[in-house]
Amino acid sequence: MVGVSLIHTGSYRLSGNLERHGTLTKFGDLSIASGQSDARGTLSIDSSGERPRLDVDLKSQVLRTADLGERVAVGAADVPAPLMLSDAPLSLEALRRSDARLTFRAGRVDAGRLSLDKVSAKGTLEHGLLTVAPLLAGILGGNLEAHVTLDARRDPPAVDADLKIEKLQLAGIHPKNSGAAAIEGPLDAHIKITGHGSSIHQVAASGNGTVTVVMPQGAIRDSLAELTGIDLRGLGLLLSKDRHDAPLRCAVGSFTERDGTLSAKTLIADTEPVLITGEGSLDLKSEQLDFLLRGYPKSPRFFRFRSPVHVKGTLVKPAFGVEARSLQVIDPGRAKDVDCQALIAAPERGSP
Repeated sequence: MVGVSLIHTGSYRLSGNLERHGTLTKFGDLSIASGQSDARGTLSIDSSGERPRLDVDLKSQVLRTADLGERVAVGAADVPAPLMLSDAPLSLEALRRSDARLTFRAGRVDAGRLSLDKVSAKGTLEHGLLTVAPLLAGILGGNLEAHVTLDARRDPPAVDADLKIEKLQLAGIHPKNSGAAAIEGPLDAHIKITGHGSSIHQVAASGNGTVTVVMPQGAIRDSLAELTGIDLRGLGLLLSKDRHDAPLRCAVGSFTERDGTLSAKTLIADTEPVLITGEGSLDLKSEQLDFLLRGYPKSPRFFRFRSPVHVKGTLVKPAFGVEARSLQVIDPGRAKDVDCQALIAAPERGSP
């Protein structure tokens, strides 16, 4: 009725007060529910110009991207997505036909398998150019700040994203059928990429840019640290399901992304018993992992297999494999502690 294209959803419930004064339409006490998502707030539409102009102020207890998009609108089954990154698309028609000023807050936002809490965002939409600055949220006990622009005037849309994460707590990531995480500690990350597409997965799968992750301290399960320097003690800890922790002095990963493939420039984890280095890549189109981790003991080891750990599988279902290539009767354990302060200051130039 007012010339605005709305987002695709499944069946929904809507209530509110509608007022119209000439070309200005106001929805007050707005309440919307679709699937497990809800929203409430106000919406005004000024249709006096060639393009409708919206002023949107919404709050949500829970918003799921799985409740949005054409797939759910046509009644497709709500099957859990095989991907970590959400492939639910934005409505490009809505972005191209209207201009808007946007304010949004939510208790929780579920984007695929990622969950954000205490979300707040401010944005503008002008002739197909969407700018969100800033988007603030909590993620696993840490904080996320993002600045994103999406140019829907292009087909496919062009996206420029700059995301910073501080003090994300890895202890909040629990492996399936396990009561404790393999790694604990605060993690900082900086993701800066450009890509194209109308969903998070499409942008990542076409992206170019850089990703840096840093852990200034933490703890790692002793069995996991020892496994990368594969020796009899490490295997024994795994078999007995030992839960001892090894101090993690620091860990750094520096990656470059080109055409959707994330390649490691620096990948180092310095634990008390073992110095771990890595190499490999992540294909964000399929979310397939292909990394090799090598461990260098810091004290003598007897009957040590000189073998890397191959990390395969996907982000959702990673898999670890070890192929014993050669047996070293005595490893003198000459690995040294890295300079964590220097490594954290310049992770892209890190070396063991």
